Amino acid sequence: MILPLLLVFIISCQDQNILTEYEKLKTQIQLEEQNKELASLWLKEVDKENFAIVDELVAKNCTSHYGDRSYDNDWVMSSLKAFPLAFNEYEHIINDMYAEGDRVCVKMTVKVKHTGDFANIPPTGKTITYDAYTVYRFGNGKIIEMWW
Repeated sequence: MILPLLLVFIISCQDQNILTEYEKLKTQIQLEEQNKELASLWLKEVDKENFAIVDELVAKNCTSHYGDRSYDNDWVMSSLKAFPLAFNEYEHIINDMYAEGDRVCVKMTVKVKHTGDFANIPPTGKTITYDAYTVYRFGNGKIIEMWW
């Protein structure tokens, strides 16, 4: 009599553990999808030159890594404002997007038109197209770190 009860107890505990793990996985997937949506929104708003979105989507203490250097949020904002002075018709075309944990990796094609001076190069009027990868790390619904 005790053996069947023990067996039922063990199976029900295992089922509870499976349900708990399932709920954790489901929550993680929802968070990853939310972060992908935020990364996509960020790129769309940058294309529109909507710099007010920075306060909504980027944490005040965000660190941006570009090459071997790291920059603060002020650098991100000044770069966003300076870039359209040399380039317009800015467009990020998302080719692939992957999320794992708190990070989102975006593989994209970027198109810009060179319409102003940039690095002592006068405007050419040419459209420049290049492939790029950017990784975003999220916390509390905001970008807290970027790798360009």
